[in-house]
Amino acid sequence: MANAMKCTLPVLVALLAVALVQPSAAETVCMLSAVAGVALTGTCSTNGGAPTSITGAGSSGVLPGTSITYSVNANARASRFVCASNNDVLTFKASVWSDQTFNICEPSLLEIVGCSGATVANSTFTGITRNIAQPGGCAPSIYGPCIAVLGVQRQTGNWWFFSTSNTFTSVITDLSTTGVTRRGGAFALDRAQSGGKMNVLVVSSTFTSVSCDSGGGISATDADLTVRNSTWTSNLAVNGGCIHFQSLQKKDFLLDGILTSAIRKISLERSTFTTGTANNQGGLVAVYRGNVSISGSTFTQGEAPMGECVWLNECASYTKDQIVGNTWTECSTTFTTWCQGNYGNVWTSCGVEGPPECSTQFPSPPSPPPSPPPALGGILGRKL
Repeated sequence: MANAMKCTLPVLVALLAVALVQPSAAETVCMLSAVAGVALTGTCSTNGGAPTSITGAGSSGVLPGTSITYSVNANARASRFVCASNNDVLTFKASVWSDQTFNICEPSLLEIVGCSGATVANSTFTGITRNIAQPGGCAPSIYGPCIAVLGVQRQTGNWWFFSTSNTFTSVITDLSTTGVTRRGGAFALDRAQSGGKMNVLVVSSTFTSVSCDSGGGISATDADLTVRNSTWTSNLAVNGGCIHFQSLQKKDFLLDGILTSAIRKISLERSTFTTGTANNQGGLVAVYRGNVSISGSTFTQGEAPMGECVWLNECASYTKDQIVGNTWTECSTTFTTWCQGNYGNVWTSCGVEGPPECSTQFPSPPSPPPSPPPALGGILGRKL
């Protein structure tokens, strides 16, 4: 409980900060649909006012009563929302995207840029494919096919993104031959140029057969990430079959104007990870520099050359009392001191791996001694 509260507190603080500094925030709710390969349609409404239609290839505008601009890509299926003020709160709910195929250069189906308070809720992405077609030698996108959440330089204070009760099924990113690494089959989360801290909470969401280069389901770059009560099944990536997490050596801008470096945090809580594959590192989860907390979760059948279930690329990312109450099955058969029977973990395999200098391999278990011969008296005393 203490660990859960410790991981949740930064998100609650961020939400409270938004509420305190935005007493007159414009609350915009959008419902979008791009089903069965057809063009995007939808509406956005601010503070319960008249809806604005979001449709038509190349259409754009400013949502009334806000500083949010929107645009629909030339493919008529992808949309981009850019917030120019911290006073804008943007929510997408009950939205549906299905059976969409687009090339390596086209943007994610939903891009949220510079929004200090954004939510995606009760939405579904099914049968989404980003192929490797590169018409006219266009510039490839570095983000996955579904949702990209990006920071901008204007965001100097803490900001947040919230995902709840979303479903991603059969989202495919074909492996690129261009040398460009695409991030996040479901979510590409990137603090980017923002000087403020990015807080992300993903709850009650499902990721099934989702793939990308970095992070089959989620790629988080320099963001504090909490994943809770979510289910991951049969996901694929080059690194991080389900989640790819990276903490950069960037600085946070504090209110007193002092710049200070911070290690980003990833917390996985009460979630289930099953059958993830990575071509390189982290069959289920790959962490590159970060403070790691894992509690009450189940990890089963990860596959990767390094880190069959969870891979931590730095020794400092591992803290034994922050890996609590998990079950690890069909991960590595080589046990190290990172996979000891403590803090409520069930280690039927070694689920947390890293560079060899970070832990010590257990000696091979001794063979069981041969069974002793039956006592002589017992043989003589038997009836023939």
